Amino acid sequence: MIAVRPLIKPIGVNRVIEHRSVEVVEAVTSNHPDEVPGRGGAFRTISVDAGQVKGDLNRAYRASVGSDRAIIHLRPEHQRDLRMLKQTWGFEYMRFHGLLNEEMHVVKFDRSGKISYDFSKIDSVFDFSASGY
Repeated sequence: MIAVRPLIKPIGVNRVIEHRSVEVVEAVTSNHPDEVPGRGGAFRTISVDAGQVKGDLNRAYRASVGSDRAIIHLRPEHQRDLRMLKQTWGFEYMRFHGLLNEEMHVVKFDRSGKISYDFSKIDSVFDFSASGY
């Protein structure tokens, strides 16, 4: 359990002036519920100066978004939403999973057990992705 106490000075009901530092107090060093403050749990104080710069902030997260399974990209409503997000947010890359999931129906067996492969859904997902929406 960690209690965070920002060093703030309240002004009115909805307005707050924040200082550029945060003090974390009452950080219990054990997660065991019996070891709570006053019953054997230890405390430590961690102070953070948010105004201190350690280095450049990596903003790679702005260029990429995470999506759902690959099959979802074949749904018109999902394609519509991705178009809107791309126009609004301007991301360059998208990651998703499940390209070879069973729901993509890549591997098929006929009645005799012969295997065939169908990559048409994978092609459709890549076609949509390559279109730039």
